[in-house]
Amino acid sequence: MKKSSKKYAEKRYANTLINEIILILILFIIFSYLAQIFKTELQETFGNSILSMMLYLFIFIIAVVIAPINSEPLIPVASQIWGWFIAGLLTLIGWSVGSFIAFIIARRYKVPLLKKFISLKKITKFEKYIPQNHLFVSVIFLRMTIQVDLLSYILGFMTKMKPVSYFLASLIGLAPLAFTLAYVGELPLIYQSLALSIGVLVILLGILFSLKKNKSKTKSLIFIPE
Repeated sequence: MKKSSKKYAEKRYANTLINEIILILILFIIFSYLAQIFKTELQETFGNSILSMMLYLFIFIIAVVIAPINSEPLIPVASQIWGWFIAGLLTLIGWSVGSFIAFIIARRYKVPLLKKFISLKKITKFEKYIPQNHLFVSVIFLRMTIQVDLLSYILGFMTKMKPVSYFLASLIGLAPLAFTLAYVGELPLIYQSLALSIGVLVILLGILFSLKKNKSKTKSLIFIPE
């Protein structure tokens, strides 16, 4: 019964994650389509405005701190306004700063403030999956594979990883994702759909591989329990 319940939970998690990925993909393409149509208007309104860049950073920081809010669909809009490099840089800074704030909240204020941002029940389920050694490399790997906003809170709450090390690891791990999505956001829609579909396929294969490893009782850095 216990094994059956665990198997059901794994399938439920996989289905939920797949649905979330598909939803983000659809929103990404919709936002990109609209941004390409209104590119001139967006550039005239937000193009050289420092305030608009600060607002974009603020949105991405908040999206990480108040998990789970997905900010990815806004990336193609930024790419159309400022170009893929600036959009990728702003995205990377926003994600990294937001992750660092979440990490500090979990590290310093523990339960009293932490429970205002995220479910403590979700965090406690992750405990046995958090590596105790080679955390720096592990964080880079996790950030490069799947964008997990919960990771900042979990590592701040359950590990002794130094804040500076965590920030650098997040910065390195998030860079490929930030610049790749920004670059894709500037491509024609047909190429965006192709690139994002390949990305989703890779992620889905990663999920299936993680579930397979979990069945063999081998811990996985990518797999997240229900």
